[in-house]
This record gives sequence, C-alpha cells and structure tokens, in this order.
Amino acid sequence: MGSILEASRAPRQLPRSKDRQARSSLLASAVLWVAAATNAQTLPNLIFVLSDDQGIDAIEGANWPNDLRCRTPNLAHFASQGRTFAMARVNSMCSPTRAALMTGRSALTTGVTDRIGGGSGPDLARLSLQGNEHTVAEMLRKQGYYTILVDKWHLGTYQPMGQSPLQQGFDVFFPYQDYLHLDHPDRVGDEHMTRMINLAISAVQSRPDPSKPFALFYWSYDPHGRKPDSTGKFWWKVDRSLLPSGIDYYNPAHDTNRNRYRAVVEALDTEIRRLLTTLDVVDGDGLYRPASQAVVFYMSDNGTETRVALRPNWAKRSVFEGGIRVPLFVFGHNVPGDGRILDDPVQATDFFDTVADITGASPELRGTNPRESRSYADLIGWADPRPRRSFTMSSMMRPPGSDYLYVALADRRYKLIARAGYTGFAPLNGDRFHDLDSDPNEVRDLVRQGMNAEQRAAYLRMRERIVDYWPTAVSDPTPNQVDVALTHVRCLGSDGIERMNQLPIGHLAPGRPQHVETRLFLRFDISSIGNLLPPGKTLEDVEHAQIILAFLKDNVADLENGDTGPITAHPMTLNWYTREQSWQQLSSGYDPLALGMIDLPPFVVVETEGRFMNGVPMPMGTPVSLGQDEDLLRLVRYWSTHPFQNYGLTLMARPVPDTLPDQRLEFLPQAVLRLTLRHE
Repeated sequence: MGSILEASRAPRQLPRSKDRQARSSLLASAVLWVAAATNAQTLPNLIFVLSDDQGIDAIEGANWPNDLRCRTPNLAHFASQGRTFAMARVNSMCSPTRAALMTGRSALTTGVTDRIGGGSGPDLARLSLQGNEHTVAEMLRKQGYYTILVDKWHLGTYQPMGQSPLQQGFDVFFPYQDYLHLDHPDRVGDEHMTRMINLAISAVQSRPDPSKPFALFYWSYDPHGRKPDSTGKFWWKVDRSLLPSGIDYYNPAHDTNRNRYRAVVEALDTEIRRLLTTLDVVDGDGLYRPASQAVVFYMSDNGTETRVALRPNWAKRSVFEGGIRVPLFVFGHNVPGDGRILDDPVQATDFFDTVADITGASPELRGTNPRESRSYADLIGWADPRPRRSFTMSSMMRPPGSDYLYVALADRRYKLIARAGYTGFAPLNGDRFHDLDSDPNEVRDLVRQGMNAEQRAAYLRMRERIVDYWPTAVSDPTPNQVDVALTHVRCLGSDGIERMNQLPIGHLAPGRPQHVETRLFLRFDISSIGNLLPPGKTLEDVEHAQIILAFLKDNVADLENGDTGPITAHPMTLNWYTREQSWQQLSSGYDPLALGMIDLPPFVVVETEGRFMNGVPMPMGTPVSLGQDEDLLRLVRYWSTHPFQNYGLTLMARPVPDTLPDQRLEFLPQAVLRLTLRHE
C-alpha cells in the first residue's frame, strides 16, 4: 500500500478542491519569485481602492451595464489602461468580503458570515475576524512594505482578541469612526471622502522610510448610505466642485436617494483621480506613470444598496448577481495596458494570493492557514499561466438573526443558489438554478421550470461540487451517488481514554504539560461497494469520493478558548479497531497523505431544532464534508482489491499557535464514505 500512496502524493497544503491554492507546488512559488525579481528591480507599490455598496449597475465602462447611469469617467479611463474582470464576485455584505480579501479564506472558514456591527466588546468579537488569522497586510509588512489602511475596516477592533488593524498587519490606520461625524449631513464642503483621501496621501508621503514600498488600502466608506439628514435622505449632499459633470442631482424636482447616491459615486470618482494624481501614479491626463511602479486595484465589497437599486431584491443582501457581481479592474506596473475584459471567474479570496504572487511571497510568508484563494496574477502580467478557477462561491446570511445562510456557486454560464447552514448549520436545500447566458437577470428558476439535458447535467455537477467550496452544503445522495457505511469508529486521546457518543477531535491546552490530543478513527465497509453501485457499474465508473461526518458542536464555551485548526483525514497503517494498539502506537501509525480537510469556524453551535427527551435537548448533528478527493478514491480502489489492508482512516486537527486552551470540535459516531459516479 505504501508504494501506491507514495505515487499519489504531491506537495500541497490542502487536499480539497482542485481550485484551491493549496494544490500549487513549492516549485511554482519559486518560479513566481524569480519572475517578480526579473520584472521589477524593487517591490512594486500597491494601491487597493475598495468602494462600499457599488455594484456593476453603478460604474461606467465597457464591461458594466451602469443601469443607474452613474458618472465615473476616471474609473472607466483607468480600467481601459489595464485588465477588467467581468466575472468578479464577492459576498453580498461587506464584512465577509473584507475578511476574504484579507485572508484568502471563505466566510465559513473565518466565521465572518455576516455584517459586523459597531462596538468592540467580547460578544461582537465572536463574529469578527479572529486575531490568529494571517492577513495580507501581515504578509506585506514582513516583506518590508509600509502598510496603510484608511477609512473602513469593519472586521472587529476588540484588542484583547488581536482584532485591531494595527494588530493585523497595518502600520497606520485611520478609521472612519474618528472622522465621519465631522461631515455635517446638511452642510457641504466638509466632505468625509476628501478628508480621508487627504489622510491617505499624507500617510504615503510622510512614511518614515520613503525608500520602502508602500501598500495603501483605501477602503472607502462611500458610496454607502448614512444616517438620514434633515430631509430624511440616506445620502448627504456633496460639494459641487466634486461633480464635474454639472448634473444637477439636487434639483428639488428630483432630489431622491438614488440621485444623491449617483452624486456620491461621481464625487468618489473625482477624488480617486486626485489621490492617484497627487501620488504621481497617473499624470494630468489620467495616464499611468511608469515611474510610480504602482499596481492599482479597484473593487467593491458588494452590490448596490437596495434603496437605490432598480431591482431591490436583486441587489445588496442577496446572492443574485446584483448583490455579488462587482467591478474589478487592475492597472499599473507590469499590467498589460490593452484594456482587455476577461471572463475568468474570480472571487474576493483571490486577492490574497494574487498580491503574494506579485510580491514574490514565499510559502512561509503566505502562512499555513488553508486558503480558498487562487491567484489571477498571470492574467495581469505578473506570472506564468496558471490553472483557472472553475467556480466562484458567494454567501449571504438571511434574514438577519436567522440560522440560515444562502450560498451561490457560479461559473461563466451557470449558477446554483442553495440554502445551507450559518454557524448553526443546516442541510443543503431550497435550490435555485439559473442559466446566465439565456437569463442574465435570473428570472427563470430552472429547478422549477425544467431543464434540458445539458442544463440538468450542469446542475447535478454543481450540486455535487458545492461541498468542495462550502462544506456544510451536504444533501441526501442523488441517484448518481452511493453512501458506504461505517463498520468501526473509535475516538482515542493521548491520555489513553476512549470517548463515546460525542467524539471530540482536536487539542486541549496544546503545548502545555496538560496537553491532550484526541483523534477519530473510521473504517468503512469497502466490501459492500459492489452491491451498492448500480448494475453494470464498478469503481472505475466512480469519479469522486468524500467523507461526510455528523458535526455536533465546538467545545469552545467562551472567548478564553481558541479556534480549532484544520481537520485532515489520513490512511491508517495499523489495525486499530481490535483495540489492541495503544495511543503511542496509533499516534504514528498513519500515512501522512491527506485525504480530505475541513476547517470549521470558531464558536460554532448546532441548534437542537426542538428535539427534547425528558426535557433535555437532544443533539441533531449536521452533515459536513471533507471535500471530494482523488487520492481518497485511489485508496478506496486499492482497498477493494486488498481488503486485508483496509485499516481505515484517522482524523486529526492541527493545533493553532498562539490561541488559548480549548481547540476541539465534537462529532457524533456517524459518518459515510460517499462515492459519486461519472455522469453519462
């Protein structure tokens, strides 16, 4: 068995989807480092402008419909000098997108699945970006960048949990909360955006060492709405000097929220040009200046606000295209200036590894946290050709306060929307399916209206693949899938104690004298597969294999405990189910090949959904997938011909450094090995 496993082994961080950054090799990172050094004598300066609540219906340019007829000539001019991404998608609320941008990790992995409100107390800290996350700012600062964040963070500021931007990699932080109140709702000339642009310019120009490269994150609060002014409008009037179009947005005959929003968008466009001109990134004609050696990203955190969108139900707070498709373009140093519009799917997580490739960051600098990031640096002139992302994944908790969360898996043409779990989790249900080519406005739900053969095949494939992107998106098996049952299950700790019924995986007090690790051991009935498969089918007809567990809860009870690290599955090389082996023997009796991974968010609680026995809530558990894995399928095929070497699997968690004692997740003694057949 060892030789077969060796043949299937490849260097990687994660064994999940092919679309994961973890499947890239260390050699590729070394090549990127050489390429970056060849293309530039020094590290490039980086400017990332993130607007707030600006969808593709609120920006000019060849790629965007601009249904709101917003005036953004400067942004359109900048986009024409670089590369534009037509299929850029994010989450439909600001905080999950921002967490993805900072970490390269999905909302379900970081736990930032919803908007983070104001304040900084411990209850809010549970929902915020945890201090043990490795951010793109931390990576850049280690490379010698002077890192600046201006305006809106919205990922938590609770300092005891390490959540302040100054604890997450930024040298300088100017929060909007310190300045927004200076912008009087009924007075123009005290513009918040002008003040924040001035701070951004000053921070760059006055950095302690001008020879060091800078990374400016101007994450604008605008064109987000605000508290109403005296007329009840949620967008305040801006100074007319910022509106070169001369459009009279404030004419009493049409002084609406929508027109005020349009005015703010135009003012932001004007001020972005001033920022780039003052920093000598563009000249007086708005043309890129190569001497600046700056790479400029422009993006929005989600779709347009519902109060001003033409289709409110298709805007922010939804996973329809109006809520998650956003403008994204890049121009500047090394970026081809051909103005090409690319239809490659990209998502918010991809910013992390794109920046890492641009700066030539080593694997160590990128950190060890599992990432869903896939670099698009090659598409903007900074790397050799890379494997493309197949799908984008977006999410939205809805309605507020509910325990349900909607996810959307999309490629260039098709889109699957389903209801999955929030931090309480729930099985996949409530599907919608859309053909974006023939129905770009997502009016026709093909699940209910019917599909042709091609559409149905695409729907089934996406429904089967969704667990690779959102691990709680597990449903009952389809006719194309079979579930192989357990024959043995065991949970054993380094203290020699076996756990029963509720099975923890992880670490208690890692790195301390009282450290206890617990692992789960599983063995599946491989001999039954021939009877489970449809007539005439064999294991050679199986395309994917995955492990599905019954998750119960996070052991964490309060903020004094930490996140549980990634849980991976590995083939056992010892017979553990006879219970004759000790922990000392079993702890090293596995092959290091990883056959699946799950990284659940911190502070997870599963609801009992009203089930009680003698007044005591009964645990329901919820299915979670470790992802479809080619090596797992290869091993299953090997076991089917070598049944006496089927020693099953062990599941173990990696300890998370610098967190507090409790890092364990509990599961129920239920699991299946799900096999997916190839579609005819």
